[in-house]
Amino acid sequence: MHIVDSTKGPLVGSGRLNRIMPFAVTTVLGMAVAVPFASWTRPGLAVPACLLMAAAIIGSIVIPWHRIARTAQLAPAFAILAATLVLTHGTGQAAHSPFTALIVMPLMWLALYENRIAVLVAAGLTGLALGLTPSSGLTEPAGNGDLSIFVLVVTCVGMGITLHGLVADARQLALSLRVHHAALEHMSLHDPLTDLPNRRAFAAESRVARDHAEHDSRPFSVLYIDLDHFKELNDTLGHDVGDVLLREVADRLRALVRSTDTVARLGGDEFAVLVEGSGPAHAVQLAERIETALRVPYVAAPDVPMSASVGIAHSADAGTEPDAVLSAADTSMFTRKRERHRTQRTDEQSEKVDEYS
Repeated sequence: MHIVDSTKGPLVGSGRLNRIMPFAVTTVLGMAVAVPFASWTRPGLAVPACLLMAAAIIGSIVIPWHRIARTAQLAPAFAILAATLVLTHGTGQAAHSPFTALIVMPLMWLALYENRIAVLVAAGLTGLALGLTPSSGLTEPAGNGDLSIFVLVVTCVGMGITLHGLVADARQLALSLRVHHAALEHMSLHDPLTDLPNRRAFAAESRVARDHAEHDSRPFSVLYIDLDHFKELNDTLGHDVGDVLLREVADRLRALVRSTDTVARLGGDEFAVLVEGSGPAHAVQLAERIETALRVPYVAAPDVPMSASVGIAHSADAGTEPDAVLSAADTSMFTRKRERHRTQRTDEQSEKVDEYS
């Protein structure tokens, strides 16, 4: 999974050492075995090539590749390939050199993390370089050297393309799994009707607000919103109209709050707003704007008068525990609703007395 899920490149992100170390260790071991058994016809090439090989391996581990363009991640693989070809050239044995097997490593690196063109170009250059390597006079049947080079290059190309296809499929599967996981996580934290955060997400945000209040002395407020007479509207006009109206309520609430505030649907016709970093005065003003905005006629039911009751709780009064603040806001909302109903009944009774008199 470390290999196939490297969407930002093999040298970037968490687990990068798990992706790099198998190549680095294998290459180092291959060098350690090949160097003592190499017969050098051009010894002046050995030291520069070994230094290039070491620089490529060390650079792949220590360089901050996340600050470098993705295409630059080809550099270590091509550097290792170039160093291997120079060492092979130094032995004068072409395909029979002990370093030839190391050519597979950078080609596999390119196959894993890049595209087929990189593999084909690298393999083609490798075949050309091996073909141009002068022979040191090693006795062998005519044509066997060229045939060995051809077989090696074809094998590397076939392995590279096959491996690239397998890894590409696995990477696509990993990407698909991440997309589905993100969708499931979104569904678990959001209300399917309004796409607002649900009660679970609101509780998580409230815990973050609690931590800010306790460690950074940042107060927060919770507004608990309940639509008045929504049940009657559902019974009269149907649940489809009620759903459309709830979506309108959600849109209005989103438009009223700041980007740092959290609006959530707790269930049914109940909503909540978490307001961080402001005092009680701001929460009271927001509650008044919400009550005003939710009284405006709705497209879903333009002839049905609607209103909402908003309760307020502050962390300075109710404490910083999320459940306690939400419960206090809920209690405040019911108090507000009873007061409004009492005022409405008083007004209705006064109107009747005026009619009789």
